[in-house]
Amino acid sequence: MPWFEFTVVIEGVDLLADATLEAIDEHSSQFLEAAPLDAATYSSDGGTQRAIFDLEASTFNAAVKIALAALSEALPDASITSITPGRHPGRVDIL
Repeated sequence: MPWFEFTVVIEGVDLLADATLEAIDEHSSQFLEAAPLDAATYSSDGGTQRAIFDLEASTFNAAVKIALAALSEALPDASITSITPGRHPGRVDIL
């Protein structure tokens, strides 16, 4: 299966806060194989928060659906503001 890289911009939660990272870890521990949220790099730059995913799936849309389902389960207060193919350019603080 092919791999798809895309960036999700998120509001409503602080992606780099300890409680958020713990929620992501707790969600990821439910998976026997690679967890979707473990396949993301989380960043914050000038108030914009991003999760950059690199997921294996049958199609780009399938990869996005997997990521969004995992985000909504782990972070129910998060709002997705945009999804773009590829990695967001520019400087970011990465955890």
